Amino acid sequence: WEERHVRRLAELGAIARRTQGVDTANMLSNLHSKYRVKTSGLVESTFRHVIWMDEDILMLRDPTTVFEWPQYVERGAIFWPDL
Repeated sequence: WEERHVRRLAELGAIARRTQGVDTANMLSNLHSKYRVKTSGLVESTFRHVIWMDEDILMLRDPTTVFEWPQYVERGAIFWPDL
């Protein structure tokens, strides 16, 4: 929880929140706990749209264009398989 991150999120119109029920002290040593933090962050996000990407992907285009795709507009979500 670093104040510089909190300030940057505020500049983007988001509110930083501490996730309830997550043992952050043991988070890095417990793989399953990491995923729980990601899911909680997604659910508790104050952003209107959220992109959840693996850290091993390479973006070749601006990913925010997905929010304009008819499939996203109609369903509110798009999923790809993790190959």
